[in-house]
Amino acid sequence: VSRRRFLAVAAGATLTVGFLPGCNLPVIPKRPAAELDDAIGWIRFGDGRYTLVLPRVEMGQNILTGLKQVACEELDVPWEQVDARLHASHTIARVRATVGSESIRDFAEPLAQACAALREAVARGQGQDQLQATARPRSGLRAFRAGARRHVGRAPAMEQGEDIVRGRPLYVADVRREGMVFGRVLRAPASPELASSLLSMDEAAARAVNGFVALVRDPLLAQMQSEGVGIVARTPGALDRIEQALAPRWQTEGAFDAAFVDGRIDIDRALAASAERAHQVHDDTLGLEGPWDIELRFDVPLAAHAPIEPRAAVADPGDGSGMDLFVGSQDVFYQRDVVGKRLGLDDDQL
Repeated sequence: VSRRRFLAVAAGATLTVGFLPGCNLPVIPKRPAAELDDAIGWIRFGDGRYTLVLPRVEMGQNILTGLKQVACEELDVPWEQVDARLHASHTIARVRATVGSESIRDFAEPLAQACAALREAVARGQGQDQLQATARPRSGLRAFRAGARRHVGRAPAMEQGEDIVRGRPLYVADVRREGMVFGRVLRAPASPELASSLLSMDEAAARAVNGFVALVRDPLLAQMQSEGVGIVARTPGALDRIEQALAPRWQTEGAFDAAFVDGRIDIDRALAASAERAHQVHDDTLGLEGPWDIELRFDVPLAAHAPIEPRAAVADPGDGSGMDLFVGSQDVFYQRDVVGKRLGLDDDQL
């Protein structure tokens, strides 16, 4: 499946298309575990309804439904009284990236604590601004209490399930803004770890395609060692026609054949070359001098971790003072930080 990167920007008097370079190895930012004070911002009450701002990213793991079950149980309200929403970088405090299957383990209890505090505050007639939460034992939380429960342990209809089946606009690629144009970065059909560059293209033919807006050549389009060529069009369909007309030809240096890959992942070959290891399972200090034994060994296959879904991002510069970004990401705060650093924008401008 071809990996294509889309960029949509709002068109103004001057069209500006900006692309971010890929990084060598994505680094998952280390952030502290969620606390009760953080969780207070995940659940709100107003006009007789509750809003759950999900502190995790929904990626098909159905966490939107799972954490809503926790919230409804602790609030002791019907399913229909809670609206579940995905978070944005300006709607909740910074949270960890959604990784490691930790959403229920690390986020269910803080959410339940916050919901318990809000339930009691609403019963007293207090507003959201007066909410003060004090941690209580897990045994005092309805969502974790043994016995019959209304929501936790049941099988409710999946949140957004009907919307997904009916094809309603839920994804970044569905976002439309006034005057929007569409972009794509073309690259050599090879790993970005290999040096690749454009040999030739038919620019005149591409410009003649109906809907053509711009051809972008910029070092910022590089991903690792792979040169990128940007095309911009009035419609998504025009991108395909422009790419076909452009007919780019690429030069790639080297190749990753099976022997090369096998050599890179051969742990015995690596240990024979040096006993030093970049990663350790434990903090034990092993003496590098003299003989030593491995009493137990596990060999696992290399994890193939290559996303194949279409990627999309939308950037709306508005009046030019900042930018609204729509991204499909496991960490929208990380995306905001990277874009802000590249473009010289503060957090409140993104």
